[in-house]
Amino acid sequence: MIQKIENPLNLGLEQVEILITELQDSFDKYSEDLPEFLSLEESGCAIEIHTKNGEYSYNLEQLKLLKKEFLDPVMNSVKEIS
Repeated sequence: MIQKIENPLNLGLEQVEILITELQDSFDKYSEDLPEFLSLEESGCAIEIHTKNGEYSYNLEQLKLLKKEFLDPVMNSVKEIS
């Protein structure tokens, strides 16, 4: 079963790549600073975007899956059909 990744702001590939770069830098920085007995998951590193219409959150794991979805030709064709 194909699962579509949630993208409430309808971000494009370029915006997703920019956010991944920013969040990956933060993830790497904080992962290095954690004691050995603690860990940080990509789903725990997120950005909140506030607009006039509401608040939206994208985490690093979600953005990477969204990028993969953009680059996957099969998924793109499914999007065009639905």
